[in-house]
Amino acid sequence: MIVVSVISILAAVAIPVYQDYLVRARVAVAINDARFAQQWVVDHVASGVDKWRYENLWAVQHGDSSYTWDGSGPLRSIEVNGAVVYIRFGRKVEDNKELLFYAVVGGQVNPDDATLRSGSISWRCDPSGGSSDLSAKYRPAECR
Repeated sequence: MIVVSVISILAAVAIPVYQDYLVRARVAVAINDARFAQQWVVDHVASGVDKWRYENLWAVQHGDSSYTWDGSGPLRSIEVNGAVVYIRFGRKVEDNKELLFYAVVGGQVNPDDATLRSGSISWRCDPSGGSSDLSAKYRPAECR
């Protein structure tokens, strides 16, 4: 009887922790899958295309303003808007919640076209309390 109660207590603690771990792993996979959109922005900036033009190029190349999935997995869509990449999650994470990544050049977030072309682009996750609405417990450490 004591063994059953100890196992029950351990399961009550371990199962929710494991489920959170699975969601965080799916978020990491989804962010990695979205890296192509960040590279796409970098490539178009390097070729001299203005932000408003590569937003339209993204829409033309992908048939819409976003690259979409059916939402049954971790990803629902990836969208490029200016120098911002929006990752919208599916049912296996938090349905319709999103995480944003901003292009950063020389410490300036989401800079204008001239600044984008003037330096090396890095990406910064939208901090908690910003436009991203994915729960903080599921975000990568640099996004909390």
